[in-house]
Amino acid sequence: MALAELWGLFVEDATLTIGTLICIAFAAFVLPRLGASAQWRGPIFFLSVVLMLVENVYRGAGRRARATASAARAIDTTRMPRQTPATDTPPPP
Repeated sequence: MALAELWGLFVEDATLTIGTLICIAFAAFVLPRLGASAQWRGPIFFLSVVLMLVENVYRGAGRRARATASAARAIDTTRMPRQTPATDTPPPP
């Protein structure tokens, strides 16, 4: 059971998994070929991971906001329409 939960952490959001693998490949293969010095590879890798995580959080927040708004609209459509008071009431005697 614990192994399945651990697997779910990494595979549940495929874009997070793919983004992590891309960051690792970028740091391991691309940065050395671009001539980045060894002292800059770590900070560049860290920054790429942070940017990927921030993007994932924003995307997740947007997805959650859309789901909340959709649920709110569903609740509003199930209510009875409000009765408005009549505007053509006779004047008092």
